[in-house]
Amino acid sequence: YIVPMVQAKQEAGGCTFFQDGLCELHAAGLKPTEGRLSHHTITMENLKFGMSLSWNVAKEWLDERNFDTIREIVRIMGK
Repeated sequence: YIVPMVQAKQEAGGCTFFQDGLCELHAAGLKPTEGRLSHHTITMENLKFGMSLSWNVAKEWLDERNFDTIREIVRIMGK
């Protein structure tokens, strides 16, 4: 099931912001909701897709009540 959404660059080892065991967003004073709630220890072996944070965040991109906000995010990222 494909959900069109904007995301940070995907890395082979996981989150692009997870460097040397730390989230580099903290030093920048940032912490997106998905990052705040995620656990870097989730693997394919212990993932429950329907309950996963990624799926629940992705579902928000499908809710038409959020379309105006999504358009604004895409506009800003396109600059």
